Amino acid sequence: MHYVYLLRSESHPTKTYIGVTSDLRARLKKHNEGGSKHTAKYTPWKLTCYHAFDSKDRAQEFERYLKIRLRPSLCKKTLLVGLHSHTLPRQTLTSPLSSAPSL
Repeated sequence: MHYVYLLRSESHPTKTYIGVTSDLRARLKKHNEGGSKHTAKYTPWKLTCYHAFDSKDRAQEFERYLKIRLRPSLCKKTLLVGLHSHTLPRQTLTSPLSSAPSL
């Protein structure tokens, strides 16, 4: 499985980070140990939510969608409503907010 995840800094709660990985526990540990230049100065981090994908390509496509094509503020609000899933339906990649609650 491959995961797109959202982290929130516990020391700087307005700071969030979106990433993709195949091992959530190891990646969170690396973020908290300062192993990523993008997150090192805002440790510790807490996993807020994640989405699981069967394919690495689909996970990376969704991560790019969240980071680039969707407005960052809307992206963070959408992910923070508590969406946790094991596998997203295929239509989610073309319209990830279609089944999300209204904000």
